[in-house]
Amino acid sequence: MGRILITGGTDGIGLETARQLARRGATVDVHGRSAAKVAAVAAELGGGAAGHVADLTDLEAVRAMCAALRDRGAPIHVLVLNAGLFAKERVTTPDGRESSLAVNHDAHVLLVDELLGLAVRRVVVVSSVAHLRGRLVLGDLDWRDRPFDGYGAYAASKLANAVYAAELARRTPGVSVNSLHPGVITTKLLREGFQMDGYDSLTNGAATSVFLALDAPADLTGAYLAGSRVAAHNPAVDDRALGAQFWDLCRARVGLPASSNPAAAGARAVREEFT
Repeated sequence: MGRILITGGTDGIGLETARQLARRGATVDVHGRSAAKVAAVAAELGGGAAGHVADLTDLEAVRAMCAALRDRGAPIHVLVLNAGLFAKERVTTPDGRESSLAVNHDAHVLLVDELLGLAVRRVVVVSSVAHLRGRLVLGDLDWRDRPFDGYGAYAASKLANAVYAAELARRTPGVSVNSLHPGVITTKLLREGFQMDGYDSLTNGAATSVFLALDAPADLTGAYLAGSRVAAHNPAVDDRALGAQFWDLCRARVGLPASSNPAAAGARAVREEFT
């Protein structure tokens, strides 16, 4: 069944996804910000589950977590990029990046580059239907030069997820990369960000991530899904010129050089197939 790393796996949709994956027989690496929560979830999941703690606003913490995973020497077959944040006010990281884009997107770009060489065969990117209303202002991704809009920043981060996933799929033949809308689920993010409850269940909210991690055809890549089916998406996702430009910009934001393929694919790859 393989080993799966899920970010933001201690609450809400992420926790339910981790539980469903574990019940299906996967070995789960669960990430979170709270050491106590991470330890509790890993203990609950059992089956060799491991916990990893990192603040995704801190790129050095992300690098340290990834270094520990590489040093372990074991493959990771699937990355589920689930962690998410909705910021009502403009908050920046110590290096000046807007926090919702930093957590929802930047940290995952770095994580993929650091870990893709560990025999990863599938990358699952949790976007949102909000990406349909997102707008990427490439010259002002951090909202320095315009009034901050919490929903606009969140929607832009979710569009960033989908555009990046499509470009990653184009650059990594042999790796299945897809983005998804999980549904409108009652979670901490939904209540704090939107002051509302959802109308979908947590079970359904995790279903598309689980489908892409375990059940989707290996040749399904570069797609956006909702309800475990390919769905309509923002036209920006198909814009190859935008994808290429955004790729280099994303890498620069996390201190990586522009590259035709993620740097992680290569010398440090673990030679083990996903089954």
